Amino acid sequence: EILNLIRFALGLELDYSINKRWKLYLDFIANYTDSDLVEGVNGDYKNDWFYAVNLGTSYNLGSGFSNVFKTNENFCNYWFMTLDGGATFLLGDNSYNFSTLRGNANIGIGYDFHNFYRIYAKLGKGSYVGHRKEFVREADGDYFNVSLNMSADIIGLLFGYNEDRRFTVYPHVGVGQSQYRVTIRNEQGTQQFGFNNDNEYNTKGDGHLPVADHDAGPGHEALE
Repeated sequence: EILNLIRFALGLELDYSINKRWKLYLDFIANYTDSDLVEGVNGDYKNDWFYAVNLGTSYNLGSGFSNVFKTNENFCNYWFMTLDGGATFLLGDNSYNFSTLRGNANIGIGYDFHNFYRIYAKLGKGSYVGHRKEFVREADGDYFNVSLNMSADIIGLLFGYNEDRRFTVYPHVGVGQSQYRVTIRNEQGTQQFGFNNDNEYNTKGDGHLPVADHDAGPGHEALE
């Protein structure tokens, strides 16, 4: 059974227009999760965070289909697709350094309307690690993520619409669901959370370290 969590995303996207169809962007994203168990430990760090820095491109598909939000035809309304990837970082009950960076990739589709606003959905896959030396353990995980996001062109809102503008900034918020699994290794052995198999270490999706098998240590009391 795959484990599930909800993500609440905040981010900032820097866009550069190559031409009328293509854009490049750099996206900074912070995802707050509703779980403290992403790396398999219920500890003193409350809920876990995922961070990502992604480089991507978007393609203007044109107005197509219909004027979805029935806005004035003089406004710039169009569908677009995105493709991006980059580095991910888990902030939870784990050690923080550059060796814990892993990767992610995403594809999305969205609608730009009223010149300044966007709504878009993304589907992605990524991996993460959650090592912590005092537990003599390693935690390696991966996930699928789907999200719905809303953003606004802050430069356009402040200085007005300009179809020839090359650079702009999009703050964005969103919500999504992730399905994840993680393998933990320490001096007591190996455990798998969220894997659909029948070996003796699999917790069938419980998502925490059993007290009987592992000592969570001070300030990191595991659940039963």
